[in-house]
Amino acid sequence: MAANQAPTLIREIQDIFPSRATELEKSYLSMAANHLKQAEGLAEQMQYSFIESGDLSPEAMIALVKTLYEFEQLVKKICPLDPNRPFSLTPEQIKTYQDSYAQRSLWEKVHFLIWLRTQYIERQNQLLSDLESQLDEAASYKQIQGKPFPTAPITQVLRLIQNEVQAPVTGGTQTSMGWLQIPEYPQKISQYFLVNQYVDGWKRLEKLESFVSKTSPSSLWLRFIRQVDLWKNIVNQYQQAKQAWDQLNDFMQDAPENAKTGMSDLGKEYQAVEDFVNGGLEHEIQSQIASKPGLQLMNALEAEVKAGEKYQGLAGQISQLLEQIRQGLRQKINAKRLEALNHVLRATGKPEKLAPQGKSTYQQTIDAYEGFNTEVEQQGKNMFEGQKKLTNWELWVQIYRMLDEGKFTLKPEHDANVNELVQMGLLERKISLKR
Repeated sequence: MAANQAPTLIREIQDIFPSRATELEKSYLSMAANHLKQAEGLAEQMQYSFIESGDLSPEAMIALVKTLYEFEQLVKKICPLDPNRPFSLTPEQIKTYQDSYAQRSLWEKVHFLIWLRTQYIERQNQLLSDLESQLDEAASYKQIQGKPFPTAPITQVLRLIQNEVQAPVTGGTQTSMGWLQIPEYPQKISQYFLVNQYVDGWKRLEKLESFVSKTSPSSLWLRFIRQVDLWKNIVNQYQQAKQAWDQLNDFMQDAPENAKTGMSDLGKEYQAVEDFVNGGLEHEIQSQIASKPGLQLMNALEAEVKAGEKYQGLAGQISQLLEQIRQGLRQKINAKRLEALNHVLRATGKPEKLAPQGKSTYQQTIDAYEGFNTEVEQQGKNMFEGQKKLTNWELWVQIYRMLDEGKFTLKPEHDANVNELVQMGLLERKISLKR
């Protein structure tokens, strides 16, 4: 490193290491100048004439070697004997140079800080590019399947990192915002660099890089996308629940209040998930921004989304309730009287009468079932009454029910009716040996 190179290189490091640059300018440059002046003085004192003359005086040789050694030691305090050799370092060697900085030559001090600055700028540029890309991408997740989703848990952290990695460079875009809390490395990179703790500053930089990476186990982006995927599932669950709730609501629109008691609890749960997906989650996270900076807000998002998973299965519960109500209404059909009528219709070669399907609303379904019961009664009466038969419709229903339940006992007063029903093909007699 030529004498005129040092001031130029020192100026390069002023933006990241201002205190070191000042120290080098005020102390080490003048110290190096003194060493150089002393070395030049020693060079002038060196005598080689005795070698050229062949008079190899031991005393003269010892004096020359001593002067050469002192000259070399003075030069080494400034730079290596070959100042044009390349300077190379690995991140693993930062601690070695940090711990031995005071004992290093001016050349090593300057080149170490130049190397550190160059490496930092390269990694800073990559980080800022990745951060900008992720901030742009995060904006596209503000609405997911038409429902608001909070992006502050990722954007707040990314901006904290963005602000910090810009901060060591004088003139970089900086704000008064705080910095990301990392327990192992609690100070900002610039603060570590300011007090010459390069190892901790570098380790914190690597930690921030792992947060920004989309593939590392510590990736904040992967954590955020996992919540996005879980949110999509919650929105899908809500949409299914909404469809089921609308169907239930439409069906029960004309039902009396006492028939809607089973809807109360499910209605509260449905209202809760509706509020949650229609701004509730976003509002909850927004309300915690001031009290939960940095990674705490991501933790809050994960907790809130996890809590939203309790609504899974709500659509099935609503659909099940609607089916239970429909099945309950179906009990209004007089099933045994319908069976008794169909037994007669089959015996006379006529098609069976089928129960109607439920209608679109509660009351319409009741009306349809009650109307059907009336038709069954009328058709049953027509099959017996006015036909000069001994058995009427009501008696046949009673006999059918008792036979179907295994409770029929033939009484003398029913003997003529049974004979008639046998002739009609509705009953049959069995003959067996008396034991």
